[in-house]
Amino acid sequence: MYFLPNYYRDIGKLVMVLSLFIIVPLIISIVGNEGILILKEYILSFIFIFCFGVLLFILAKKEQVKLPAKGLKTVGLSWIMVSIAGAIPFIFVLKKTWYDALFESISGFTTTGITVFLGLDQMPASIIMWRGMIQWLGGLGILTFFLLLSIGKTGENWQLFSAEGHKINASRAYPNIFKTIRSLWLIYTVLTFLEMSVLKMFGMSFFDAILHSFTTLSTGGFSNHDLSIAYFRNGAYNFRGIEYTLVLFMFLGGCNFLLHFRVAKEGFKVYRESREFKTYLGIVITTVIIILVGGSEHFIFSFNEIEAFFRNTLFQVVSVLTTTGFGTVDLFDVYFSEVARLVFLILMFIGGCVGSTSGGFKVMRMILLKKSLNVEVRKNFYSEKASLPVSLEKKVVPRTELLRVANMVFAWITLIFLGSLWILLRTDLTGYQAISGMTSAVSNIGPFFFSVDKMISLPIDIKMLFGIGMLAGRLEMFPMLILFSRKR
Repeated sequence: MYFLPNYYRDIGKLVMVLSLFIIVPLIISIVGNEGILILKEYILSFIFIFCFGVLLFILAKKEQVKLPAKGLKTVGLSWIMVSIAGAIPFIFVLKKTWYDALFESISGFTTTGITVFLGLDQMPASIIMWRGMIQWLGGLGILTFFLLLSIGKTGENWQLFSAEGHKINASRAYPNIFKTIRSLWLIYTVLTFLEMSVLKMFGMSFFDAILHSFTTLSTGGFSNHDLSIAYFRNGAYNFRGIEYTLVLFMFLGGCNFLLHFRVAKEGFKVYRESREFKTYLGIVITTVIIILVGGSEHFIFSFNEIEAFFRNTLFQVVSVLTTTGFGTVDLFDVYFSEVARLVFLILMFIGGCVGSTSGGFKVMRMILLKKSLNVEVRKNFYSEKASLPVSLEKKVVPRTELLRVANMVFAWITLIFLGSLWILLRTDLTGYQAISGMTSAVSNIGPFFFSVDKMISLPIDIKMLFGIGMLAGRLEMFPMLILFSRKR
């Protein structure tokens, strides 16, 4: 007898695939001699997650997914179920509460990077790697990885791929979905190994280099140190080299990966031809200059002080814009001026490029809204019968796409402000802190304008609100809206 809708079959298979990744922390636990008790907890985690997937699979109906809403529901439920499964090792190994474990898992898979865990430096290396792995898997999308391993009907698979978000018009590198996804994961993997090699060269241990490569390209920002990247500023590391390397790969993670693929085939001219890439780079340069000018009172005019302030500013601008969330200086620290904090809040909303691993509203959509606004103004100078389409890179943007973008920004802002209002009613955070926290969650960025200690102490309902915000932002609203819609 079947109790669940048909789309739970795919979700069940996805959860079963996820259970296999427990093998990695299990091996690290054995090699690191972390103890028989931790080893048993990983074995239990594997059994629990695998059986959870099997249960979802066998209780679901066998009909095919046909309606677009079904595909969107599949996406929304997949991320929820995978987040639940990903929380199991945190509960078994670290003995965390279900809500803190679920929060950390959602933050990992959505590559948000907000953490409610302290004492990262003392945690078992195996569980630290699990945190890094779920961010890496979530970077390009857990469903893209699943589709890479699965064989199914192209149309249905493309529907799931498009519904997972981070796309505009669901661009493809190839007509065949498998080749498109394979090309994305190839670029993603090559860049990960390249970053790993450079970080190792600048003094990171092999483990640290792997972990931070996982969480840089995914623009997730989980670190194995409570001080984040500031940890590497002791004498054992070339911290300047490490920080500039992370800036480069965070920036690359915030770019459209299909653009990287085209660059590999056609050369760097592709970057010059992309309106979104040029705008993305321009935002970085402009905001760095604004913060340097607005915060110039924080340093004296010596080369070392200027270089340090420039590096910290560049690092945090790229970290916030790409929604990675790595930190060398806290955003709420007096080191940064009020001008800088306002700039960071704006960058949280913008995010990286479409087709990237970044969160946020995306640079391309900001360009489209600006162009749409310009057209609405220009219409007043022409006849009512005049046709003034919105075009981008010599292509007319359909009105349906513009309407979708407008609806998305409305949903985005509504969720942030309603969530902020609830936070103000339930906590003692200021309005600025509440908005920064909710924007951080919905934009999948991580940093906010209050301390991690304060985040950990927030009530359960606020943490779950952040969790909903992280999932809604990562899936770009529509899958979650449809999931909670009354219409079935």
